[in-house]
Amino acid sequence: MLNEPVTALKGIGEKFAADLAEMDIHTVEDVLFHFPYRYDIFELKPLNELIHEDKVTIEGRIVHEPSLNFYGKKKSRLSFTIEVEEIAVKAVMFNRAFAKKQLHIGDTVTLTGKWDAHRLQITVSNFKKGPADQQASIQPVYSVKGDVTSYKVKKAVRTALQTYKDELNELLPEVYLESYKLPGRREAIAVMHFPENRVQLKHARRRFIYEEFLLFQLKMQLLRKWNRESTEGNAQYYDLERIKEFIDSFPFELTEAQQKALNQILTDMKSPYRMSRLLQGDVGSGKTAVAEVCLYASITAGKQGALMVPTEILAEQHFQSLQETFGERASIVLLTGSVKGKKRREMLAKVENGEIDIVVGTHALIQDDVYFRDLGFAIVDEQHRFGVEQRRVLREKGLNPDVLFMTATPIPRTLAITAFGDMDVSVINEMPSGRKEIETYWAKENTFERILQFIGQRVHEGEQ
Repeated sequence: MLNEPVTALKGIGEKFAADLAEMDIHTVEDVLFHFPYRYDIFELKPLNELIHEDKVTIEGRIVHEPSLNFYGKKKSRLSFTIEVEEIAVKAVMFNRAFAKKQLHIGDTVTLTGKWDAHRLQITVSNFKKGPADQQASIQPVYSVKGDVTSYKVKKAVRTALQTYKDELNELLPEVYLESYKLPGRREAIAVMHFPENRVQLKHARRRFIYEEFLLFQLKMQLLRKWNRESTEGNAQYYDLERIKEFIDSFPFELTEAQQKALNQILTDMKSPYRMSRLLQGDVGSGKTAVAEVCLYASITAGKQGALMVPTEILAEQHFQSLQETFGERASIVLLTGSVKGKKRREMLAKVENGEIDIVVGTHALIQDDVYFRDLGFAIVDEQHRFGVEQRRVLREKGLNPDVLFMTATPIPRTLAITAFGDMDVSVINEMPSGRKEIETYWAKENTFERILQFIGQRVHEGEQ
């Protein structure tokens, strides 16, 4: 069985087993899945393809008798010149005094080591007399500790493969292996430890990367299902006819991508589970229109809505935009840190007794003195600007409101949040007709003045 202790393998005694335990290798399975952390590939390349400070392999003929110098305590430096492609390359070997007797003028040698492109010099780590093998040889390098060496690990792996190969059962369904052209598990493990060529190794690694991600996602989806079904939800019984009338009042038609995203969100709102969804789309793709329809849907279900944004300027822009869109259909207030005193107290009282339908604001929305009568739907714009703790507080303001996160930039943190199964994702991947294509530029510091002039010109022309 693969879960047998490492001592079940021939050649592994108590001392070696104790050393392996230090590396967190306890079972036969641990040995098989202790993959190399890198591979040294000994492959001849022309000099002009060698990269400075890379580990390289070159072949040439010795043109000067090697000279040996001693320094320090028992330290030595052996240097000689070889001719490669009619170019003189200097070779340096440290603490290999014995090689002086083996290397002579006229010998062909194959050297592996660190390449210095500026000096045309190689610091040799391995050498052999004679020409290089025509096929690239690939040597696995393992992460080891203490008395354990790569050689010992390799030997243990070979024994484990020979003895237990029939117990390496396939995890992935046949249809996945065929669809993605992945090698079988048994074959892939053997290749990871003993690759014959780069292509074989590439496919074996691809297989285990795929397997790891698939198992990770399955676990995350199961956890998400448990979490989703164990938290109290917020089924919203909205009025579909009023929502259609509201959409018809827009001076434009929703694109197919907007309609698809809207349907996904409305389906979530109707479900008894709490929604946690990311709405992603480029600037100008119409995320705000979708968000407005969802806010209105929540109002028709007798709930309140909240829109939280990172800055006061953005909050004001959204507030004005929502007022124009909703008109008499909803009462909307702007709540930011600059709203103080009596005005703030009156506003908070109206939010608490349900007179206010939609509250727009910055993180001031989630401060202790803000209470909603029944918060059903919360939107967080540019969600990566908010911490997990702030979002948790927002959720606790109401009866587990459905939460929609919006972003135009799928930055690593957003991607991590979606990868960890915290959110469902809706993407608006289509621009409304007549919209120009978005152009993104990377501006460096030396163009800063030009950028300021460009912005100044656009603002002067009444644009944003």
